[in-house]
Amino acid sequence: MVKLIGAEQAILAQAAETVLRDLFPAAVAVATRSRDAIGAEDLQAARRRDRQLGRLCAADALFELGAPATMPSHSSPPSWPEGLTGSISHCQTLCCAVAARSGDLCALGVDVEAAVPLVEGVELVCGEIELAHFAALPGPTAGNWPLLAFSAKEAAYKCQYALTGQLLDFRDFEIDFDLITPGGGRFALRRTRALPIPAGLELRIEGRWAADRSHVYTAAWVKRSTLQG
Repeated sequence: MVKLIGAEQAILAQAAETVLRDLFPAAVAVATRSRDAIGAEDLQAARRRDRQLGRLCAADALFELGAPATMPSHSSPPSWPEGLTGSISHCQTLCCAVAARSGDLCALGVDVEAAVPLVEGVELVCGEIELAHFAALPGPTAGNWPLLAFSAKEAAYKCQYALTGQLLDFRDFEIDFDLITPGGGRFALRRTRALPIPAGLELRIEGRWAADRSHVYTAAWVKRSTLQG
């Protein structure tokens, strides 16, 4: 039974890698690893293990790029080697990392969440305009629109933080989803208030999302050609 569970976890990790490769531009390296259940571990030990697993994924992604497979520093968020950019995400069952050379893509954001509908705390993530937009959409393949909004804003937050270093809230942005298929599409962000972004810097974050029976996935990036400032 343990072997079967291990095999299922490996299959999920491989499937997630395939989905994420489809979401990001071709220049982005992707690595995933399965994450065992926390079990009786205390929270601090689980966080240490997640950080280690995330940096192993990051090393895998850097190796794919032909860069030295050195894990990013243990700062939070991680500091990537010069000339490279990346992002890391964890959920209950998976860990993933993406990386790219910063010549064309100057910032990345990735998020993966278990496909469990977000019910509590929706008002902390989404405003009334967003909820009205979601109500007009057919349901996603898995999870629900508030969960996808949470994930997309997580990915976008990581993306902007790499360039601005600014701490933002979920409600600082509103999100629109565009369905290409019932299981995936694009998303766009708009600011709800003036944000403390450095003068002269205009971020154009591009985003895509996907959902399957087990997870929702979101990808965000900023192209060098669209970074103004």
